[in-house]
Amino acid sequence: DENGRAGTFSLNLQFCGKPTDKTDYLGYVILYIQEVIAITIVDSEGEHTENMVSNRIELHVDLYTIGSSLHRENTLAINTVDGEGDVTFLFNTGRINQSVHVLSSMRSDEDSTVSLNVQGVRNVGNNTGWKDTVPSFAIGDFNDEGDTNNLLQIGTLNGGYMGTVRFSVSGFNPSDNGLVFTVVLVLKDADGNFIETTDGSMLTVTLFITINERARILVTFYDYTQGVTADTGGIIRDFGYGTTLSEAQCPPVLENFIGWYQDENFVNVYSFNTPLVKNISLYARYTYTVTFDYQNGTTSKMYVASTNDGVRISAPTAPSRVGYTFDGWFKQSTCIEAWDFGTDLVTGNVTLYAKWVGEEVRVIFTDSHGVDLDYRITAEGSTLVNRDLPAGTLTGPFVRYGETFNVLDLRYSSHMTMDVNILDGAKTLLDSGEIFIKWVATSTSGKQVAIYADTVLDDTLIDIENAPTIDGKIVIILSAITSPIAVHVVMEAITTDLNQIIGGDDDLEAHLRGRVNESDMSASVTAPSDFLIYPDIESDAETGVYMFTFVLNDATRPGWTLYGWHNTHVKATVATYPAAGLERVIRLTTEKVGGHTYVMEEDLYKNGAWVSL
Repeated sequence: DENGRAGTFSLNLQFCGKPTDKTDYLGYVILYIQEVIAITIVDSEGEHTENMVSNRIELHVDLYTIGSSLHRENTLAINTVDGEGDVTFLFNTGRINQSVHVLSSMRSDEDSTVSLNVQGVRNVGNNTGWKDTVPSFAIGDFNDEGDTNNLLQIGTLNGGYMGTVRFSVSGFNPSDNGLVFTVVLVLKDADGNFIETTDGSMLTVTLFITINERARILVTFYDYTQGVTADTGGIIRDFGYGTTLSEAQCPPVLENFIGWYQDENFVNVYSFNTPLVKNISLYARYTYTVTFDYQNGTTSKMYVASTNDGVRISAPTAPSRVGYTFDGWFKQSTCIEAWDFGTDLVTGNVTLYAKWVGEEVRVIFTDSHGVDLDYRITAEGSTLVNRDLPAGTLTGPFVRYGETFNVLDLRYSSHMTMDVNILDGAKTLLDSGEIFIKWVATSTSGKQVAIYADTVLDDTLIDIENAPTIDGKIVIILSAITSPIAVHVVMEAITTDLNQIIGGDDDLEAHLRGRVNESDMSASVTAPSDFLIYPDIESDAETGVYMFTFVLNDATRPGWTLYGWHNTHVKATVATYPAAGLERVIRLTTEKVGGHTYVMEEDLYKNGAWVSL
């Protein structure tokens, strides 16, 4: 009950109508009884209660009137569905041990081949008025002369309940619409005598049974998510009257389908147990999928029931990530436009992206001897005016975790009237008289790693949770590598058309044609593509012989495979450096003349021997 108590409860139904002295079947009523559980929901609109259906029962109630007399002439109709249909006639109570017989049957169209079947209806409880019945049998044109010695018995009434006789047809053709059967029934008492009327004549009951095809029921399906709207006319399908619709008979739906509703506002769920007795419209409802992309390789999903006006959702619990501060959900992966959970509506599947702001890591620069360069930059110390910097832009020697070292040096940029990053700005403080090679940091694995403007400060460079701090700021130390001599390596991916590369090589042309994307002239080299290398420890400054080791980078071009590297722009069949990812060693032999150092020989160590470049 309303207080949540279980038990046995009674349901009282009262029907009102105009009284007539007639035994007749009026129709039926379907009652749906359901158990509803109240659940509390907390969202952006606050706390509110919604009801959830947990159990549902369907009751089918047939309605009859019971009269004291028997009408001698009755008009009945069979409305067929898919060629089949039936109608019932009721005998009133009190007719104890009276048997019912078919005296005659005639059809209005002699050319019609439709036959009418008749049977006394009984149920398991035998409370439908019959003492005994015979199986269903067919009657067509039977005993049209009304011979009382030629009868077809239907069964014997018990008198305690109404006796139901069912007339049915099958295989009815629409061309037979309007066909009328005239059936005459008579009754006998327990001794076999005909029941008579008050004037002493034989009691007959005449039934005029008209047969027609019932109009089919039209169901119009709308699916706004798939573009099936009122403007498109919907998807219309027809079904037999009184039949029930199954989900398999509905149009195909998408994966996140909830169910079919009787209204476009999705208030009333359609019950597939409901007989179709009138034209209806059904509306497909879906869940919208809201995907939360954390931009760290993981996602989560929220499923929201769709509405025509859109749905306002609540923000999920703010995520956390080591080394970052969460800065809200955005509509683009580039985090340009923030999602407003107070006003923005979900009107379809949508992906929201987490914005992360890396922790500020202070960069301490030291020279090749480990001496702090005392590199400081502040916005106030810059002479650059009217500089339009985005909010949150770092103006000191800081790098955000997860971002590159390409941080603007406002002081030096102002002096040079061009953008200069902190790596280049710190180089100006070096005073060693040697060539600057690169900045290096000690990685979390203990190895020295070169730091360039496009190097990302991530967990390979710093253990953000256990890193040292100064004045509450996490720090990373970059040390300068300098040398009296260096090699400047520039790796370029020079592209040209296939004819120029092949250069008349027919065998190579036959190999490449159809295998590469000739129209795409783009190519790129894996960073860094422009860098300095300094002498190895095996170098000997006194003799002027220096050894340099470096690793060949990879390069990509759609439809192509990197063949190799060369120190000049030549045909693809020649490559001084045949592959990427390999370590190469160069030997320079120098000589000092008049205070200047000149390279006299340049050799490459290849296949176990030195080859002159």
